Amino acid sequence: MEPTGTLGPKTFVLDTSVLIHDAAALTSFQDNRVVLAKVAIRELDGLKKGADDVARNARHISKMLFELTGRHPGLIERGIPLPSPAKGTLRILDAGVENLSPDLQIIELAKQLRGKNENVTLISKDLLMIVDARIQGLVAEDYTTDKISLEEFYAGCSEIVVPTECVFTDNHATSRRECGLPENFFERQHYPNECILLKSGSNPEWSVRTIYNVESQSLQLAGSKRLDLRKYKVVPRNVEQWFAHELCRNPAIPFVTEVGVAGTGKDVIALRAGLEGVDEKRYKQIILASSAFPLDARDVGFLPGNLQRKVEPWMEPFFHNIELLYGTDYGDKSKKGGGQPWRELVDRGVIRIVSASHIRGTTYDDSYIIITEAQNLSPLAAKTIATRIGERSKMVFTGDIYQIDNPRVDSTSCGLTRIVERFKESPLAGHIRLIKTERSPAAELAAKVL
Repeated sequence: MEPTGTLGPKTFVLDTSVLIHDAAALTSFQDNRVVLAKVAIRELDGLKKGADDVARNARHISKMLFELTGRHPGLIERGIPLPSPAKGTLRILDAGVENLSPDLQIIELAKQLRGKNENVTLISKDLLMIVDARIQGLVAEDYTTDKISLEEFYAGCSEIVVPTECVFTDNHATSRRECGLPENFFERQHYPNECILLKSGSNPEWSVRTIYNVESQSLQLAGSKRLDLRKYKVVPRNVEQWFAHELCRNPAIPFVTEVGVAGTGKDVIALRAGLEGVDEKRYKQIILASSAFPLDARDVGFLPGNLQRKVEPWMEPFFHNIELLYGTDYGDKSKKGGGQPWRELVDRGVIRIVSASHIRGTTYDDSYIIITEAQNLSPLAAKTIATRIGERSKMVFTGDIYQIDNPRVDSTSCGLTRIVERFKESPLAGHIRLIKTERSPAAELAAKVL
């Protein structure tokens, strides 16, 4: 949370939940005063062991506190200067009420500071703690610094009406058909690789799918080629799916994000593009990873088999999509793979199934990487995974920001939302929000009204 419209510094008392949610929380309060209760330090100590985001954030904060208190030992209770980008101070204080629970000790400290005429706000990610603090007369708020307004969430697609039909010419340098920017194209309103549907003001039957190329300052024709159904039986069915396929097919865009509700075709479109890339020798393999299961993979240890066998249950939707792409008449059931295209692709090494935790510490070159259920990633996990991309590789994140299983993030603060918003100004990234459910009319009804 960032204060606005106040005179003089505020005092923000941070709950432990804020520190383990965002490792940069201490430096997110501008020129205001940040206060930690000593009990929060003890809670961090109990959370620092492990491989998940909570433990990593606890270790990061612990190291930061170690350095700050070592540099300014005489200012721990008076106010240690915080590092950039903050311009305020940090105090670590004892509420002196050891008999209370940690939450109540932090609330009591906030009340004591308010009694000293400080302008106090308690910040927590624990909603019931916020309610409790408000009941006791405190100003208490959720930590919102890392949240993104969904009202302004980038859709990746827009429409422009042109007075006459545009003429597309061949650009031999890029093997692309492109046209100049329309007069009503205002650059400040558009982002690199934005999907733009051109419509004619004089001919309602005319429309063209284009993608904005910021480097050549042109609109490039997208998805004009008719896709062959002989090998892959699924093709894009609506404008957004065509744009998604084009973004996933373009090797010049290493990062692609696809956001949409169930049945909008996020994964199957990403898969088709990846398989086409392998066919054309642009990638040597497809890496599939799901964030639907725990990132540290502790909860899959009881399952039989090696790691790949353990994570296969979470990849069942992908296997189904592969079977859709190849059709029911695939192969000879008596041969290797038993008529299951996904099994044959896995056995041949075309597709590798990995856990999200095993992406850490690995660099994937010449690979097409799909991270599904990416809405469950924390911002830190999303950063860790995104930095694994190697040379000549592509990474596609897919997910539904309204179906999040991770209790520590929501649609405004999850890693997928963060990637979309932080990458939208880069020519290395493309995004599309899929809207229409193509699974069935019944599935579309369920997605809309439930």
